[in-house]
Amino acid sequence: MMEVSAPGRRRGSRNYTQEFREMVVAQANDPARSIADVAQEHGLNANMVAKWRRERSPAQSTALLPAPESFLPVQIAPSSKQQPAITVERGAVRVRFEGTPDLDVLRVVLASLRDASMMLGLPSGTRVWLAAGVTDMRAGFNSLAAKVQSVLERDPFSGHVFVFRGKRGDLLKVLWWSGDGLCLLM
Repeated sequence: MMEVSAPGRRRGSRNYTQEFREMVVAQANDPARSIADVAQEHGLNANMVAKWRRERSPAQSTALLPAPESFLPVQIAPSSKQQPAITVERGAVRVRFEGTPDLDVLRVVLASLRDASMMLGLPSGTRVWLAAGVTDMRAGFNSLAAKVQSVLERDPFSGHVFVFRGKRGDLLKVLWWSGDGLCLLM
């Protein structure tokens, strides 16, 4: 006697309820977690969880898409109110702390000044552009410069500073033309 099973299923494989699949997909869509972590937590194959994510209906998945990438100008206005300040100079480098600085931050900055052979100084009038949205942190000079040109329609060699953030928000990449070449700071 031959057993009848669902088409396309291997003998002995598990069938998961739609509610369970939706719960796993919702956890996998959390930006703070990876698909592999969610799959391991539930004893599943990560490829199966990724497949479940792809199989979601377009109406459900459009709510999870990030906003289209754009750039927002950041204005740094000079402070009109006088605050106590500490200025530390070493060679051509000057660092100014306004208000009461945190002692740990002050120690780190002083150690950096002592150890650093070079520090970046931005000329006055430099604009800082913050990329609104998520950027692939594997991107290098060329692809980040292309984003600046295509999305912002600006010249990446203008001397302005362009800041990009990673998916989890814990990584930043800064693209800046120093006059000698493009600098990519992480």
